[in-house]
Amino acid sequence: MNKKTGMIALVVGVVLMLLGSLLPFADASGLGLDVKANLFGGAVILWMLFGVASVVFAYLGKGAPALVFGILASLGMFLSFFANQLGAAFGKGMGYWLTLLSAVVMLVAAIMAFVGCKRTAAVSLQAA
Repeated sequence: MNKKTGMIALVVGVVLMLLGSLLPFADASGLGLDVKANLFGGAVILWMLFGVASVVFAYLGKGAPALVFGILASLGMFLSFFANQLGAAFGKGMGYWLTLLSAVVMLVAAIMAFVGCKRTAAVSLQAA
């Protein structure tokens, strides 16, 4: 596993975060109404910025900040996911599942980027 693999996984995680927050999180219908809700706005934008910061730091070869921002983005999306559990009476939309998937992908990708940056730094130290 190298730094590039971790960065690609981080980018995938950020894209999944964006899609998960824009797509319908929950939907309900009744009395002739069909209501859909997404997560975009508020704190979710902050979590996406943390995800973007994680990608930037991984690109710059800064493993520790990439890991910290990736963990913050992942934890934030987990919190958004569990805080917005609307109960069994509502249908779960595609955004519901992408939000959960993006949190898992960001956590794994941040760890991959951290390990990749550490290995890159170790190889460059040995070459010097």
